[in-house]
Amino acid sequence: MIKEKFERKIKSLQQEILSAMIAEDPEVNVLKDEWERPGGGGGYSNILSDGKYIEKGGVNISMVNGELPEEMRERLNAISATFYASGISLVIHPFNPFAPTVHFNIRYFELYQKDKLVDSWFGGGMDMTPYYIYEEDATHFHQTLKRACDQYDKSYYPKFKVKCDQYFYN
Repeated sequence: MIKEKFERKIKSLQQEILSAMIAEDPEVNVLKDEWERPGGGGGYSNILSDGKYIEKGGVNISMVNGELPEEMRERLNAISATFYASGISLVIHPFNPFAPTVHFNIRYFELYQKDKLVDSWFGGGMDMTPYYIYEEDATHFHQTLKRACDQYDKSYYPKFKVKCDQYFYN
């Protein structure tokens, strides 16, 4: 099933990212927390702080489920529904004001009615928030994302960039 494969991927990705962060900034403190959601599921949070390069950050995953809140039922036109949602989120704030803050999250959602899967979808995105704008940083960021998308479908990057620009617009 997609849900189990996605959970394995985000757990693996969380560890890969944490290992890379610690390798680059061995002085960073990591506070790990496993938590449970009262309605179902839970997750693993990893808060990074006070490193040589990383001022504050988080690399977190969640796998939650339960009754779909009323507001979401109305929005999705679901009479009685349960859900499953999982995802990974990363936010890194460096000490260096010339290095941008980075935000990334991807998620997978399943909607059930009477214990039957009726819909599922992926969502998410990433952005880079520079304090001082360097064109070469933006170019590198977007070229890297384009290369990743092009491996699967050359139409993905232009389509996803428009959606991200709309979503992350300040």
